[in-house]
Amino acid sequence: MMIIFKPFVCLNSCKILVVETDIYLALVYLNRIVSVPILSAEFCDYMFQQLGYNDVMKWGKLCAGVIDGGRDACAGDSGGPLTVRRSEDNKWLLVGIISNGIKCGQPYTPGLYTQVSAFVDWINAVIDNDAKYL
Repeated sequence: MMIIFKPFVCLNSCKILVVETDIYLALVYLNRIVSVPILSAEFCDYMFQQLGYNDVMKWGKLCAGVIDGGRDACAGDSGGPLTVRRSEDNKWLLVGIISNGIKCGQPYTPGLYTQVSAFVDWINAVIDNDAKYL
């Protein structure tokens, strides 16, 4: 089985699944889907440098968020999907995995995601290796 991912850069809108929780009780209330744009690595590095963080955008990372804040993944959302709907066939593609960030939903602090396309060779190798044992 071969999985193919294309790298997506600076898309208008992606979707993330975020979980709303009560911090004190750690109870999950509901799942929400929010739209966030993917931002360029250079722009994200610049924003994080303004906050005192250097070289945040390393290989295999995506940066997404709303500059004005208000929409973001937060604690408990790690591992969730960053998806985009492909226009030619209306299918959802996994482009990122919620990783980390500095603050949740604050202005000029976008979220960081693992860029799935950077790990396609590894994903396919694991799938091929596991298929040998089926």
